[in-house]
Amino acid sequence: MMPGVLLRVFGGTLVALALLTACSNMFKTEEQVEADRITLEISRAQVPGSSGAAFTADGNLVAIGTREMIWVADAATRQTLARISYQKAARFGGRKSLLFIDDHRLLIGAVGAIYLWDMQERSVTDRFRLRNSLQSPRAIAWSGATQTLAYSSGSTMEPVTLVRVGSDGFGASRSLVGFEGVPADLLFSRNGEYLAATGDEHGVLVRKVDTDEPVGELPTTGVVDNLELFGENKLLVSGADIAVWTFLREEEALELEDPNLQGQVTGQVAARVAGTLAVGSLFAVGLVACTFGACDSSLFYLPQAAYSVATSPVQASPQPWCGRSTSVSPDGKWLADIYPGITREVIRIFDVESGELVKTLNPRGEYHCIAKFSPNSQQLLITSSKAATLYSTETWQHHDIRLE
Repeated sequence: MMPGVLLRVFGGTLVALALLTACSNMFKTEEQVEADRITLEISRAQVPGSSGAAFTADGNLVAIGTREMIWVADAATRQTLARISYQKAARFGGRKSLLFIDDHRLLIGAVGAIYLWDMQERSVTDRFRLRNSLQSPRAIAWSGATQTLAYSSGSTMEPVTLVRVGSDGFGASRSLVGFEGVPADLLFSRNGEYLAATGDEHGVLVRKVDTDEPVGELPTTGVVDNLELFGENKLLVSGADIAVWTFLREEEALELEDPNLQGQVTGQVAARVAGTLAVGSLFAVGLVACTFGACDSSLFYLPQAAYSVATSPVQASPQPWCGRSTSVSPDGKWLADIYPGITREVIRIFDVESGELVKTLNPRGEYHCIAKFSPNSQQLLITSSKAATLYSTETWQHHDIRLE
């Protein structure tokens, strides 16, 4: 192709890309713009795939959830003790929507509500209704010290809400101001005095619970998916990168980097850019055709298609896109890292102190959404939408909990 032709094609592509956003919003009314905003919030709050995993504080029970079913099993025998179906309540929430608040009560985030399930009663004993019946909590957190539930509401109007939970169930609630967007994860300090939340895109924000006072911000170079507290006062921050911080301080304790995983992130970005450029080129060619009276009506759907290509996550398989999931053992020794990748899943175990890779676990044929260590650090639970596997952290041998 001649240089002049190349230059014209490249120039047309740039023009097309410049017009994409303007064209996609040109004919939208205020009602449509507001509807798009609500749709985005719902899609971010209702993450497909696993609805989480949780151990009781004594480690005796483990709960594993999908959007349709939650199983509670004995961690020692791996026998299922209870099954909770969404048909009895509502479809369950995303992968941060499940946790035990004591040795028998389980909090379950679902569409339109948060449920309190009691293993002794074998039933839902209370329900906290969300303001919007179409939304579900993107993340929930629990402070045993203050008996307080925090949840990421799914609404940018009220990013974080606090709810007291007593022996009789849910109590008074209020918004905790100062957070942004729809946080992907929340975490209380051990005394319940502070709450950390992922920034909607980057970094971690920390606020004082009683006064809403900003305490600090931990900067990151990319999106943050997971927060976890371990050891005396350490905070695991993971997403595009993995780092360990001293809670409430901007002093970095340890950073773990894996160039192979970062290369896969770069590959996703490249795929999105290539797709957008391709659609942009078609739009540019179509605009030229319009000037000669050969305009196709389908041309005007291309800006929307290009926006979808540029913003939708690249899925490596038909399995639900779970994103990165990490967990650190309570004793601070092991870090489990699950990354979906572009062509295959990566499950690795790192030594936290040295940052060295010590074990690679073989995927079980499904994308795994959750990694969770037991309170005594002796077991690692890894779940997919169809199975749950308990690994011994001494031998790394495993046993399955069948989700049937």
